[in-house]
Amino acid sequence: MRKTRNQVALIVESGEPREVMHFALLLGYGASAVNPYLAIETLEDRLRDGAFPQEYSWDKVFKSYMKAIDKGLLKDLLQNGNFDAAELPGRADL
Repeated sequence: MRKTRNQVALIVESGEPREVMHFALLLGYGASAVNPYLAIETLEDRLRDGAFPQEYSWDKVFKSYMKAIDKGLLKDLLQNGNFDAAELPGRADL
């Protein structure tokens, strides 16, 4: 029997994931990537409405959100003992 799961990627494009736990659940179910389009659109709207300080650019807001999600996932995975940092490709910089 051939294993095909390693030959495909599951990309989730959803408006539902907003918090670290949402991302962790999707990744736990096998998603390779998550596109939280509604969270991103909400950040854009809040920036446009002045919810962030004037000196914040879109780039800074977006990078801050993604960094928070990345750090939260790393913390969650390490606390649960499922992974160690060496097993998380591209996440050694966190």
